[in-house]
Amino acid sequence: MILKISFSVLTVILGTLTGVYFSRLVENRLLLLREYLYYLTQCRSAIGYALCGIEELLSLDSGKRIGEIQSETLQLIKNNVSPDIAWGMAVDSVRPRYRLRGEDYSLLRSFMSDFGISDRDGEIKKIALKQDMLRQRLETLEREAADKKKIYRITGAFAGVIIAVTVV
Repeated sequence: MILKISFSVLTVILGTLTGVYFSRLVENRLLLLREYLYYLTQCRSAIGYALCGIEELLSLDSGKRIGEIQSETLQLIKNNVSPDIAWGMAVDSVRPRYRLRGEDYSLLRSFMSDFGISDRDGEIKKIALKQDMLRQRLETLEREAADKKKIYRITGAFAGVIIAVTVV
């Protein structure tokens, strides 16, 4: 009997932890996109004050998550990979960890796709457009995230209870 009760309690705890894990994945994706918005703001300011190179833009401190992409991009550029391809490869490397897909992925991946083609004003306008698109996406995700996080936690705990009741 003690074994069944212990199993039931552990199953409920495991289900709850699974729900918490999935809600953290949602939160991590939001944090990455917020850091990206902050990074775009920094880039826009840096370009607005003075023309600066890609290495300088990739050296801006924008947070841990976006910093992973920046450092990998810099490393690839040092190995003679073009900046747009290097940024894309770096985004691809973090894509599974942050569950990037669809619009989130394309917003993040497109940063360096046409970078350096325009003059300073053109670059600032492109960054401003990306910022607006990202803000809209973040608003949508934040509304969805609150619901998803609750659902994940409740579903995990409920699944644990159902398994525990079924077994006992």
